[in-house]
Amino acid sequence: MDESSDLGTQPEANAARLFRIGPGYVSRWMHNATYHNALDDRERRAIVSLGQSLDQLIRRRDALEAARRACIPVSRLDTRNSLTGSQQRAIFAATKDFFLNYYAAVSAMASVVARFGSIFPGAPTRSNEKFLEWLTNIALLEEHWDVLRSARQFRTLIDHPASKQPYEWGTVDDEGYVRAMLHGPASLMGNLPEGATLIGPGKEAFHIDDVWAFIAPDEDMVLTLVAVQLNALIDRIQVHRFRPESLPCGWEVPHGDEDPEEGYPVFAIGPGTVMGSGPMTPEVSDEDRAKIAAILAPYEAAIREGDSRR
Repeated sequence: MDESSDLGTQPEANAARLFRIGPGYVSRWMHNATYHNALDDRERRAIVSLGQSLDQLIRRRDALEAARRACIPVSRLDTRNSLTGSQQRAIFAATKDFFLNYYAAVSAMASVVARFGSIFPGAPTRSNEKFLEWLTNIALLEEHWDVLRSARQFRTLIDHPASKQPYEWGTVDDEGYVRAMLHGPASLMGNLPEGATLIGPGKEAFHIDDVWAFIAPDEDMVLTLVAVQLNALIDRIQVHRFRPESLPCGWEVPHGDEDPEEGYPVFAIGPGTVMGSGPMTPEVSDEDRAKIAAILAPYEAAIREGDSRR
């Protein structure tokens, strides 16, 4: 452990289309998968296990954020300008827990893909590294995929000390957020850990032999990028396994304190045209269509009137 360092920040990530995940997001896709699709017991168990793993990852994210909040001064008389040892240890422990759970969530996702081999042919599901690279072929928010690569590399380094370079850990101020950081010397061959950053001379926070550092990736971005792949996978499964008799469905997405008032976005899994009806649309009688049209009529008129004034 070392004192909080002033090492430079990670490259700023483009946050376009990213959104924060709460429990309601996972619940929505678990319902879609298990209620609206024809599944055998093995397929259902794999999907439920993935949902449980993502729920746990949300709790790990929240625990890390709680540890970070504990580092914020609580009064004007609290004049500490560095973290205490216990605060640093709490940040590091929560970070390690999150990234170990992240790896388990990726494995659970690979298990789901393995159960649907006819829908996802050729997927390498026995290696998380290979699986993540394969997933880029169908992934959503793939423009941020380097974050997941970095998360895998960080977890590998933190969980395999016998086969990777030895390291020490500390904390760093990363654009105003306290994050765990690993740092250490090069290998006997002069190599750096995969994903680590070369540090220049004159960094007082580091040991004289240290040549690399690795700041933990943003856990909130990591969680979102993993969880949103439910949208990518389950929609593809539903194309082949949808049960028309599951509609209409009166189930509503549970809304908790961590879920946004406006709900969550749903992304299209490919190009196409929005249809008025299709195989997943419930039958609506002419009488009901007339009632729906009457309800919508005032809103349509207001929209047209607003357009005419522009």
